[in-house]
Amino acid sequence: MFLIACGTVETTKVSDTATAMSTIREYARTNGNTTEPKIQDYNDATVRGIDNNETLREINDVLKEDEIGADDVQEPTDIQLLLYDRDILDKYPNNTTGVVGSPAPVPTPTVAPTPTVTPTPTVTPRESYNGDFITKDGI
Repeated sequence: MFLIACGTVETTKVSDTATAMSTIREYARTNGNTTEPKIQDYNDATVRGIDNNETLREINDVLKEDEIGADDVQEPTDIQLLLYDRDILDKYPNNTTGVVGSPAPVPTPTVAPTPTVTPTPTVTPRESYNGDFITKDGI
């Protein structure tokens, strides 16, 4: 019973994503002459950063452009790249998703300085008498 319920939830999620992507692709294909995608469509399509009317308007305006078609928005990552390429998220830094602008550059790792190694002093073997013979440091 538990597996069936989990499978149903997952199927619904996949269905919502597919429906949302279909709406977005159709909008791009017709240059904005169909149903306009809503914030929920982008959320269902797993596109991050479209959570206010300003970002919604801007991305929908991009999808209306003649040079953008359905082939350009096949996957959610294609839409995410459009958001970054057009600097849409940079214009609205107060969005609630935590996504602000282009991906942060990967920081250069800080390398610790090489420690100074003090050379080990040379030890000269000593002779010792253990009663039977002379040894050199345990040998």
